[in-house]
Amino acid sequence: MLKTIGLWVGGFVLVVVAAFVLRSVGLIGDSFFNPWAEEIRYDTQKESQAHRDGLQRNLASLMNQYNAADSAGKTGIQATVRHQYSQADTSEFPVYLQTFLAQMGL
Repeated sequence: MLKTIGLWVGGFVLVVVAAFVLRSVGLIGDSFFNPWAEEIRYDTQKESQAHRDGLQRNLASLMNQYNAADSAGKTGIQATVRHQYSQADTSEFPVYLQTFLAQMGL
């Protein structure tokens, strides 16, 4: 029984000492993990920006195709726009693209 208690206390002391050593070396804490977190945040932001830019370019292309299409083509493009942009956040799109989306019924 005394041996078991001694092992528990020794294990606890070992964990505390290990945490102190890792913290003092900088392996536990913000200075070690923040660069990774910042890299992930930056990559996510760039991917989000690229996605929004791609949505805008695609919509501008669809708008040009819509303006040049016949009535059957316009119907197909209208269905495509509704399908692709019905759940997209278009609040930051330029006014001319928002006007085009309103024409499409979105």
